[in-house]
Amino acid sequence: VNGLLAALHCDAVRGGTSAALVAIFSSQGEALLSPLKAVSKKRPSGAARADALAYLCVLSEASAICPALDKACAAEKIWTTTLKSKDSFVWDCEEGAPSERELLLSARLLLGIIGRPSVHLS
Repeated sequence: VNGLLAALHCDAVRGGTSAALVAIFSSQGEALLSPLKAVSKKRPSGAARADALAYLCVLSEASAICPALDKACAAEKIWTTTLKSKDSFVWDCEEGAPSERELLLSARLLLGIIGRPSVHLS
């Protein structure tokens, strides 16, 4: 997932959308959604929470450039189940300080939500 985040960042910095990146997200949508389906059954903690945040960041940014992935996220109700629930792991703070990775991923996810609130919060 870290490689996908890096590829999305490079794409954003270049200011364009890579057709190859869109093709990857179109073909790998189910593989990207499945880790978050598991999260809806069992709340992640520690490193698993950071990984789940990373997948949400990838889905948020990739769905902005890949309509097929955007539709898959909507069909699976990813945003409803992960962002709106009062019991969502996204908004839950564990005891102790979060890792630097968790903080960076949370900030990146929030930027994605702010950039497309109609998609994430509708």
